[in-house]
Amino acid sequence: MLARHVGRIALGYAPDVTFAEDVPLRRQCLAKIDELKSKPALVALARRGIGYDPEAKRAFHREARSALRVAARHLGLEPNQYDLRGNFAGPAVSGEITLHSDEIYVQVSIPCIRPGREVMFRRCKGRQDYLGDRNHFCDIAVLAAPQSFRALVVRETGLSINPRQQALV
Repeated sequence: MLARHVGRIALGYAPDVTFAEDVPLRRQCLAKIDELKSKPALVALARRGIGYDPEAKRAFHREARSALRVAARHLGLEPNQYDLRGNFAGPAVSGEITLHSDEIYVQVSIPCIRPGREVMFRRCKGRQDYLGDRNHFCDIAVLAAPQSFRALVVRETGLSINPRQQALV
């Protein structure tokens, strides 16, 4: 579409002129844009990587914070029951975004090696416990599916979710 548009402008057509033969391609482009909008940007950013791109890094941190808030809700946590913090780190790395509650510690980052381990989670004993129990890892796409993430966390860590809170999510 862009190449056609630029070519027509070079031929002297006005920029706002539309052509009937472009309609099917325009529909395909709009459908692809809608498909991209329906998928979480977090997964795409993690797959593509964000090294040395400050705007992508800001978007990654924003999307990860949002995904962690949703995950917290699915884990039965109220906003006052966890801390959410970020570390932008240096320009070549993603930095980390961390959710830390009294019982669970979840950290999101894009590792330099071994893709599919963007989310680390473990049990902990309070918000001052930065070591916690054994680390568990999962793909960022699991975090983007909060019910799947909740099931994985419960299975791997033994975290119990209050049945009343579980019914609310």
